[in-house]
Amino acid sequence: MPSVTHEVDQVLEVDLSQLSEEDRNAVIECHKKPDAYKSDDSFPGEMTCRIDDCIVEESSESPGSFTLKRTLYFDFTWDDEDEMSEWEEDNATTDDATLPSYVAGDYEGIFIGDDMHDYETDYRGVTA
Repeated sequence: MPSVTHEVDQVLEVDLSQLSEEDRNAVIECHKKPDAYKSDDSFPGEMTCRIDDCIVEESSESPGSFTLKRTLYFDFTWDDEDEMSEWEEDNATTDDATLPSYVAGDYEGIFIGDDMHDYETDYRGVTA
């Protein structure tokens, strides 16, 4: 079964000082356990997401301000090369660094209260 893995680095600097301890812990937990899913049903394969190097750093100079960093790995697998070739014609190739943005959902940002905050995302591309 053909497969490819893509690496994505994310960083978000955010002030959580106005949140209750429970809400702050919920934000940190969401950061540590993203709920990425395959959002493009036309993708002719499967996708899984795993996390590595998850860091939560509170600023010593500004209590309540946090830097959230993480590295995500998206594993894509497929059975049918012809179906994948057809999908690539209309979307992105499997070696396109931004492939996760075409296939995956719910990893590019995090809700803090009612507001969505987007991570700075660096698509590193295919990993060995």
